[in-house]
Amino acid sequence: METQTIQKISAITDVGLFERIATAVLRLVPDYEGLVHTGINADGKTRKSPVDGLRFTGEGGNRLIMVHHTITATTALERKWLLDPVKVKHRKTSKSASPEPGDVIKAFAIIRKERAVTPNLSATLILTTNQEPDEELLRKVTAIGRQEKVTIDFWTRSRIAARLDIDPRGQVIRNKLLGMKEELLSRELFAKLSEECISAFDAGDNTSARVSRTLDAQLGLGLGPINFLVGPSGSGKTVAAHKALLRQLANGGGALVIAHTKIEQALTLQQAVTETLLQLQPSLAPSQNPLTLFSEEDPLFILIEDVSRSAQPQRLIEKIAGWAPDTKSTNRPPWRIICPVWPHLLSAVRSQTKDRVEMMSLRPEPMSHAECVTAVLTKASTESIALNREEAEAMATALGDDALLIALNRDWHSPRANQVIDSFANDALARVAQISGQIASELRSALLDLGKSMLHKRCLAPTWSDVLEWDIDPEVVNHVRAIAREGEVFRIDGVSSDARLLFRHDRVRVWLLAEVAFKLWEKGQLDNELLADPSFAEIIGEALVRAAVPEELTTRIQTHGPLALFHALRLLPTGDPGATRLAEIASKWLRNPKNRGASMATLRWQAMAMIERVSGEFMQELISLFPQQSPMGMIALLRNGDVRGGIDLAARYDLTNVAHWTAQTLDSVRPLWGSRMATELSSLMDATNVQTDEQVDAIIEFSGALGDPDLALALKRLWVRDEERGVRLGSYLWAMARCSTPETAAQLLAPVCALWGALPESREGNGPSPRDELAAYSVRFAFERMPPVGALSYLIDRAKKPDLGWQIEYMLHGVDHSSAVFFQVKLGADRLRDSGHIYSYKNHAREFWRRTQEGFGSPMSPSIRESLLVLWNDTEENEERRKAAFDLWAACRYEADLSVLQASARDAFLYNSVLRERLSRGDTKAVPALIEQLDGEDGLHWWFYARYVWSAEMYKVLDRAFAREAAKSLPDENRMYDIGSTLTRVLMRLTAPDAENLLLSYWGNFGHTMHFVQAALFVATPELLSLADSAIRSDPDPAKLFTHFTMHFGIRTKGEVGLSRESQLNAIALYIELLRPEDIEQLADVCNDNGWYSLRRKLLDPHRETARIETPERFRHILDETLMRGHTGFIDHDIDNFQKADVPWHLLAPTLEQWLSDQPSIRALELAVRAIRHAGQRADIAILEQWPGDQKATLLGTTADLDFELRLHSR
Repeated sequence: METQTIQKISAITDVGLFERIATAVLRLVPDYEGLVHTGINADGKTRKSPVDGLRFTGEGGNRLIMVHHTITATTALERKWLLDPVKVKHRKTSKSASPEPGDVIKAFAIIRKERAVTPNLSATLILTTNQEPDEELLRKVTAIGRQEKVTIDFWTRSRIAARLDIDPRGQVIRNKLLGMKEELLSRELFAKLSEECISAFDAGDNTSARVSRTLDAQLGLGLGPINFLVGPSGSGKTVAAHKALLRQLANGGGALVIAHTKIEQALTLQQAVTETLLQLQPSLAPSQNPLTLFSEEDPLFILIEDVSRSAQPQRLIEKIAGWAPDTKSTNRPPWRIICPVWPHLLSAVRSQTKDRVEMMSLRPEPMSHAECVTAVLTKASTESIALNREEAEAMATALGDDALLIALNRDWHSPRANQVIDSFANDALARVAQISGQIASELRSALLDLGKSMLHKRCLAPTWSDVLEWDIDPEVVNHVRAIAREGEVFRIDGVSSDARLLFRHDRVRVWLLAEVAFKLWEKGQLDNELLADPSFAEIIGEALVRAAVPEELTTRIQTHGPLALFHALRLLPTGDPGATRLAEIASKWLRNPKNRGASMATLRWQAMAMIERVSGEFMQELISLFPQQSPMGMIALLRNGDVRGGIDLAARYDLTNVAHWTAQTLDSVRPLWGSRMATELSSLMDATNVQTDEQVDAIIEFSGALGDPDLALALKRLWVRDEERGVRLGSYLWAMARCSTPETAAQLLAPVCALWGALPESREGNGPSPRDELAAYSVRFAFERMPPVGALSYLIDRAKKPDLGWQIEYMLHGVDHSSAVFFQVKLGADRLRDSGHIYSYKNHAREFWRRTQEGFGSPMSPSIRESLLVLWNDTEENEERRKAAFDLWAACRYEADLSVLQASARDAFLYNSVLRERLSRGDTKAVPALIEQLDGEDGLHWWFYARYVWSAEMYKVLDRAFAREAAKSLPDENRMYDIGSTLTRVLMRLTAPDAENLLLSYWGNFGHTMHFVQAALFVATPELLSLADSAIRSDPDPAKLFTHFTMHFGIRTKGEVGLSRESQLNAIALYIELLRPEDIEQLADVCNDNGWYSLRRKLLDPHRETARIETPERFRHILDETLMRGHTGFIDHDIDNFQKADVPWHLLAPTLEQWLSDQPSIRALELAVRAIRHAGQRADIAILEQWPGDQKATLLGTTADLDFELRLHSR
């Protein structure tokens, strides 16, 4: 990708575009973040200016930073920068004007003028270029700058490209201005992928015919972490869940649809989310944690579709339930799961939530052998099979530690992994035969005939009407019908004519189709068209493995469908001779120049993804043949014992990512390759004059990831001779701490800490000081993933010295080790004692562990948490230690917590703290204590907790609260706002009748206020609407009553109900003109979310700006704007908005085609490709034929790649 970025920057001919890119990149540098871009206008065009950007910084503005940008060719750069008109000789007869001074000369003139006023002014001149100047020119310019006492900072295309490629913020810039997909996940990218995912999801209904239901409001109000949506097939469960996700998107949140197969294959929810994102955008670097982008207040909404198709739905439901520490809570995790499920499946679930929570907290690691053994034992218990642990160990090994095979296995004596699904199908067909009276062998033959028709018709998800229309013998259809009726292998979903055949699991379908493909090959009937269809690559790969990788079939696949080779390579067991043959053929394919261009980009990426976890001696060479290296390839190298994979990762990515991505892989390869890797790393560190500075950094950081004590001496030797040790201080701290033992820690870390403690404490700008910064970011995050166990005692003791006390505390606050956690308890207790318990101190450790419970990392170990419980429950212990221990204990939540908290409800010292935790966990037994608080003087502050435990009894309490406030004389404006933002918010969560009663009761007191008027419009009963109308008409400034209107109505407001009925929108019809334009747009979004298109067109569109109304004409305007911005990714969001507004793709496609016919730029082509990829079909590829650009090779390659991608996903 780096090469591609460099090429794109080099090819820029638009000066304004380059200036925007360069300026955005420079602003990522702390010193340059405040640069003013003086050389460009509001339209993104360059304008005449003596300097392209500048900033005064430093104390009293005593430092001047200036920028000059250029896309001048390398041969003319010297003139562009250094031309001095004074030194240019003119002919006496020449009348031409003097040439314009070079950029450097112009800058020096400005600096001299400024120094006349500020003699001690320091100056930096930044020179950016999309070229690579020769070293002679760089030295010349630097020397001239030195004479003028000006620092010259060159930003050439390679340096700019590096920041665009490596920095997640740079990748956002790269995507926006160069149209290159991000690899590092950010919230902005997640939002785009969310929109793609939701748009692509088919809920099986006509979205334009949707109507509001009570269920819609239920799914939008007070969702718990896990929400099993129970109902019979066809009852609208999925549609209602889909609408809830659309509302979440409209409110600015994240949403995904996750297939049940992803859940089955994942150990954690995080893994399932990650796999779904990779499917949406393969360019993403794997092993990122998407859940860190969300919070308790801003959760990710997830629809799991469809658990009922799972191989073992009951166990899958238990697995999902295990991810929620407390199903009553509504605010802990950063996600809300909506899971449609049939009633009889839910009733059969056995509750093992606590064990599941503990097992699944080990994300993102794959299912370990020990966990598979537990799964075998659990399954055996379920089926009343007597099995000891030794037998379970053997069975898990025989089944390849494969969770699905364990689930499907019926052979409790000598199971074989390659026969499990086949045996499962035979057993299921035998039961069908017993029930229907048909012959089992004929049923199997009919099943194979069905698979043959699916391959022939290229249909992986046929409807029942498809099957009936295919040329299948009626007797075979009867057999298929009997199999579907039993429902174990597959079932017919629904009763309509388009009801689909849903297989119990995708791998069951793959087994069937691969078996059919294998038999077709045996008979010489496997056609090349099927081999060439990328959506069948996995099936062909499975058939290739089943056929033992014969030369004839392998050669045909290489020619027509090479992706299947990589699928087969993934499926073959390590050491299989067929894998070596496949690797040789795959290598030959990768070497072919025809397969290394843009037309094969998606195919190559898919191929790399297939072999990421493959092991074999051939892998090092195979990975090296991919034109663009990726983290997947580096991890694959590391998995195969090649230390270069880890070093390359460390060289290209932040230490945090390196630790996260390599942790799982290193755990698996250490027993095999750890010693050899340590030896190789030691040799590299001892070598001299063979590595660049970047390579040395990477070697040090990867040494820390490996964490082998045998590396300690090599690290120490490198430290002693490294003249740049201060620059690499964070890397050394990380590596030496990770490679320490309790005995060697002081010797290794003392000089590191001494240099660390000598760093400046003062800040530069708003950022942390150098001393603080070392503890704040990468090293801290990496320690959280890979704790420095051997160094903890030394570091904690070192924190007693004032120079690094706070820094070490902060660096270790998220380390899951008893020493680190109780170190935080001590510090917290000290602060409480010093403050006299007057204030709630800022506790980073408490916040960290709370966030891990929400998905931000791994939860605290149960054993440590149990020790904290013992401490805070000890009434003989001092109060400060008890409170500090309670804070950390309560930050994590488990199902058993309520009983512990209830037992401590009478603890006088911790009474309020315990009560808050009980309420936030949904403990209804705590309602009396809450009511006591609500009726007290500080009652308003406790109403926040009412949402967790609301009951009819609390309605009276709310009534009393209003009465108390109404009895007070002339409350001030702040008090009125407190009443509105607390009591009225609670009121708006009530049913319409209850809310109306309270509003009517206290209208005389508060009916003139903004909150009461808006609440009346929200509840929208006739009497309330009449009162609200009177208040609005009598107010001298009625628009003021609509301040924060959409926020108070819960639109795009976290945790609020939002509009759920058309009558609520009709209630404000008379007051549309009092609303701000942005409020009207948000109301239009609500209409689109709920399918209220007619109401929107009638009520809102007449008051909207014409340019905001979704029409094909506006779509053309958006295409122009997107092209100008250079960020093609926004088009996905725009198309989603059009479709959400009842403007479907078939109305947009002609506009796109017409627009493209007038746009010869490559970016226009990329934009059209992006739009088609997002919303179009293969037939829409013909739109690209209208592109008038002259780079036909690019068009052909792009078209071919798009066609492959659409075929790949046309299942």
